[in-house]
Amino acid sequence: MEHRLFEANQGHTYAFCRTTWAINPYGAIPNSNARSRGGSAGVSVIGDTGLLGAAINSLKNNYGILPNGTGSAHVRVQMNQTKYDFKGQLNNPFALAQEIRLKFGYTDYKHVELDNGQAASTFLNKTYEGRLELEHQTLGIVKGVMGFQPSNSDFSALGACLPVLQSTQANAIFRGFKTKTVFPLMQNHYGAVDLTLFGDYTRGTFQQGGNVPSRPPLCYSLEISFQKKTGQPKHV
Repeated sequence: MEHRLFEANQGHTYAFCRTTWAINPYGAIPNSNARSRGGSAGVSVIGDTGLLGAAINSLKNNYGILPNGTGSAHVRVQMNQTKYDFKGQLNNPFALAQEIRLKFGYTDYKHVELDNGQAASTFLNKTYEGRLELEHQTLGIVKGVMGFQPSNSDFSALGACLPVLQSTQANAIFRGFKTKTVFPLMQNHYGAVDLTLFGDYTRGTFQQGGNVPSRPPLCYSLEISFQKKTGQPKHV
């Protein structure tokens, strides 16, 4: 029996360019035009052992803010976003493990407000996200998935003052992680009952020092679900 590590290669590309206007019975509304262009490209390698894949997505928008009737200068927004995604999977990597899945993404976002053609405010956000999942082999009637999902976001506002719950400091960094663990409670010919635990830890700090006043940094929850062998799952 021949065993191939990687057998199939797949790829895709996509691109678009779009221009729109807002109109009323009198014609086009001033400063209402919007221009969008973007595209994506990806490639994956799939085999008996697992898969590897990568993709890049780019989006650029330039749109106007509708006038408020006061005769103030036109305001436009220039938005650029580039996202990179990576995905990997190993099948039967070791005893008791059926699959290991790994995802990683990086997003670079920039948003510039143009006042009469001049940059007035700039918003920057760099985000890293990852996810690791382990699906174990069926042990009797027990089958489950364990996962861990970290995230890291670096946000800045330049030339602007953003209120964050009564705070007027703008530059902040948010770091944290998310977890999800599934515990199969019961499985029979009627269906399956699962207990899912969720955890979310996020903390923000200002670059000038101090913590961002926000929700409690640690949040957790649980979910009990019942899924018939045919039909949609029911959650409790």
